[in-house]
Amino acid sequence: MFGVIFVIQEANGMKKVFFLTLIAFLFIGLGNVDAQYGNTKKKKKKKKPKTERSREDTRNKDAIVKRGEETRKFTDDLWYGVNIGNVQFGTGFFSLGASPMAGYRLFDQFSLGALVKLDYVYIRGFNSRGEVYRYGNLDIGPTVFARYKFLDQFFGQVEYERASFQRAQPGVGGPAIIDGKVQKERYGEDYVYVGVGYGGGFPFSTYVSLHYNILDDIRATRIPWDYRIGLTWNF
Repeated sequence: MFGVIFVIQEANGMKKVFFLTLIAFLFIGLGNVDAQYGNTKKKKKKKKPKTERSREDTRNKDAIVKRGEETRKFTDDLWYGVNIGNVQFGTGFFSLGASPMAGYRLFDQFSLGALVKLDYVYIRGFNSRGEVYRYGNLDIGPTVFARYKFLDQFFGQVEYERASFQRAQPGVGGPAIIDGKVQKERYGEDYVYVGVGYGGGFPFSTYVSLHYNILDDIRATRIPWDYRIGLTWNF
């Protein structure tokens, strides 16, 4: 009888020990989970070093500048203009020159461009036989140039021109005339001008300039000095 009671009591004690052990493990597990969760909450986002942040800022600024450059159009750096010069009047004589041009701004101050010089001359006179003659000459000068702007209102310019002149052929006591028409001929000359100009205003501006032909020759059709009055847009 006592043996049975001892066994039962012993069995009941083992159950208690088992249940107590199980409860202890549950509390320990919950404590670990809570600790891990608390550590996760307490973890703060690490700040990036200043150098890394500055690099990112620089990259962002570069990206913004790049997007700005991508939106800039080719036509934004184009500028246009016209020179007016060679205006002369006289008895039986009139001349007028105009040179439409266009340039492209490679940098803020430096441009490359091209122009075409057009000079028209009208002449009316009498030859040695008393015959009246009248005719017009058209001179054409395709030109390329480089222009540098400085001090905001001044510019320097170097240009090369292949000039094509039209003149009357010489005859007896005046130009050669056949069937009432003055006979003309055309020939070419090379000019290299170096000049400086002054003007102001934007986008529309006016300027005056003076140029000198460094290839001056006594046989050249033009005198070496050339003055111009010009109008430009977006220069």
